[in-house]
Amino acid sequence: MNRPAQSLRFLASSTTLYMTATVVQSAVSFFLIPLYARSLTKEEFGAMDQVMQFVMIVQLVAGMGLPLGMVRGFYLSADSEDTRRRMVGALVNLVVPLVAIIALVVFVFSSQLAALIFAGNGKTVWMQWCAGIILISSIVSLPFAVLRTLQISKTYMFWSVIITLVNGGLVVAAVLMHRCSLTTLLVIGLATNSVGAAGLLPGFLKYARLNFDFGLLRPMFAYGLPQLPNAAARKAVETAGRYMLPHFCGLAEVGTLVMGFKIAMILDTMILAPFATAWQPYFYSQANNPEARVVFGRVTGLAVMFLCFMMLLVEACKPIILLFLGGGRFTDSGPVVSALLVGFVLNGVQYTVAPGLHLTRRLVQEAGCMIASALACIGLNLALIPRFHAAGAALAQTGGYGIYLCITFFLAQHYYPVKYPWKKIGPAVGAAVVCFVVINAVGAIWLRLLVALLFAAACIGFDPTLPGSARSLARHVAAKFAVRIRPAVNV
Repeated sequence: MNRPAQSLRFLASSTTLYMTATVVQSAVSFFLIPLYARSLTKEEFGAMDQVMQFVMIVQLVAGMGLPLGMVRGFYLSADSEDTRRRMVGALVNLVVPLVAIIALVVFVFSSQLAALIFAGNGKTVWMQWCAGIILISSIVSLPFAVLRTLQISKTYMFWSVIITLVNGGLVVAAVLMHRCSLTTLLVIGLATNSVGAAGLLPGFLKYARLNFDFGLLRPMFAYGLPQLPNAAARKAVETAGRYMLPHFCGLAEVGTLVMGFKIAMILDTMILAPFATAWQPYFYSQANNPEARVVFGRVTGLAVMFLCFMMLLVEACKPIILLFLGGGRFTDSGPVVSALLVGFVLNGVQYTVAPGLHLTRRLVQEAGCMIASALACIGLNLALIPRFHAAGAALAQTGGYGIYLCITFFLAQHYYPVKYPWKKIGPAVGAAVVCFVVINAVGAIWLRLLVALLFAAACIGFDPTLPGSARSLARHVAAKFAVRIRPAVNV
């Protein structure tokens, strides 16, 4: 069996394990959305997403890029398992106190932050509870980062599912008791993260060797710090519209954007998130493989066809999904869904063309590309939101993804040329565009689904090896689940 096939199977199995956790998370989140939409006001529905995005932004900044640099530190700089454990211990002693200080600052200035984020239409108590979530969730994210980096996907999957189910159960209980408000949901978020901390931290602290030798973190800083501006700029592309909308159109329009985002996120959470989780450790592990470029080109071709098919499938089902989730209150979110689906496809393709920049250590250049894309996205928001409101914010985000993909592709090809299967990618993209237009021109759901399935059949024509590859990968993934996987560390 050739090495590209073996490595592709390993990537597929890891991605599938992460996807299992993501599917459970997505399913629970998906079926909670109607409860949120019916129990919260439209303003609270939008503010809920603003709060959680704020938590992620703070975690990103507080981490100083160190979790992002864990992959490089573990695989390219650590010479032994003991070194890795000491690196994790130093990371804990550096990040946790910093996060605690930031959480305290958020609590003290919660009134001012609420006025800024919610444009004067929110509550201070939301930001006060947000401070507690920042602290606990940041602590829980460290064990998950180690599990992901060491590719211990089964343990990662288990705890992700447990935390998700606990959160879902508490939300349903709050709804049944008629006590569901944004404040209640934030309290539940704090409790859920506390459950995760209780389950993960004992084993994690046993693995980590706590120390204050911060010099061990140099490899993480060397890789993570250049990635931090990139990650921050990416987050700006993803969230700029949310925080600009209330100042132009009011907090209710954020709810319209968020509902569309949650539907389009079906593509992101079920496909892109698990793939990205497995992808970075995987392509670093291929750094010395002479056939790595062949593998990367093949992955990109498969990703384009699969992402386009999933985009068309969600677009075809959009009316039913929107009715189910929004209960008739969010019909104006339809254009938002369409725009963001295209954006997530562009974002997913960008993941597959970026390894060349990482393997050649062109992270500063990549960060510059992302910053330029973020600035362009902010400019697009300023231009489009006043005219198109929530749909304008969605178009601006998609524009940011498109600009970043183009710049990344040409830069990566300059430093790390990869031969892509253009004879397969080109026709697939053209067919996807035609199918997208046709789907939006017909009303019957069965016709819309038929168009999406016709695209899948066309992809088999573009790449006749797809059925055989799919069967082979399916057998390998099934075998992966059938075999008991013993974690490498007790985390």
